[in-house]
Amino acid sequence: MTLLRLALMSSAVRPDFGDFVLITRFHRFDSQIKESGVENCYFPCFVSEAKLIKEKDHVEGFEPEVAWVTRSGKSELAVTSLIL
Repeated sequence: MTLLRLALMSSAVRPDFGDFVLITRFHRFDSQIKESGVENCYFPCFVSEAKLIKEKDHVEGFEPEVAWVTRSGKSELAVTSLIL
């Protein structure tokens, strides 16, 4: 089974069976965690504008849905990123 990595960090395209295996493993692990009383927690993923431009053909048409992060508090960020 091959795993095709994209230029975006932490992103991958998987064949259907690979996706099935990943989801199955996640649900098993998740149920074990929940049995111990721990709740899920989700964190945003930031992707730099430079990485997004490399994948512009794949994200074409999503621009209206992209939230850009340009500031942190009162400071301008050196690198503009999008938030997922």
